[in-house]
Amino acid sequence: LQDFKNFIYSQLTIKVFANKELNVTSEVNESEEAFKIRCREIVDKMIDREVDAIKDRYLRKIDRLEDRARQEELRIEKLEMEYKSKKTEELVSAGESILGFLMGSKSRRGLSSAARRRRSTSSAKNRVKMRENKLEQIKDDIQDLKEELEDKVVDIEDKYFDMADEIEAREIRLEKNDILVSNHVILWQLV
Repeated sequence: LQDFKNFIYSQLTIKVFANKELNVTSEVNESEEAFKIRCREIVDKMIDREVDAIKDRYLRKIDRLEDRARQEELRIEKLEMEYKSKKTEELVSAGESILGFLMGSKSRRGLSSAARRRRSTSSAKNRVKMRENKLEQIKDDIQDLKEELEDKVVDIEDKYFDMADEIEAREIRLEKNDILVSNHVILWQLV
């Protein structure tokens, strides 16, 4: 009986698959394909956790920038209305100056008033342009963050998918105390 147990111990092995990166070993009689699928499922969960954490950070930053963009759009609207108002005032003032000049007025006050209005209009236009540039920069920053997030997600997926495919086959020898001989059977072969 002991000889039979020693024979089994020395001759029989079990083939299992292992993934050291994930610290996972296949079950007895689990095929390599089934083990690969199980490794990929584990990796999918790891990817989801890590991507969710990164997405949360990036989405908070993107939300803040989008809020700033909306505020800039409101400021631009207000400044454009101010610019249009000043442009109208400038045109009216210029019209009055021309009319006064044509009517024979020698006053320079009308001309200097028109020049002041032109400077004021130009200043309002510059403020609009400055805010539009700031808005454009914010939109660029938002796009940069979105692209950076996409790159990080791809990097995470690549890292973990590579881990899932690191499978190796191993031959495992039985332990003597795992072998139990329960029935005595004699076999013989007739020649």
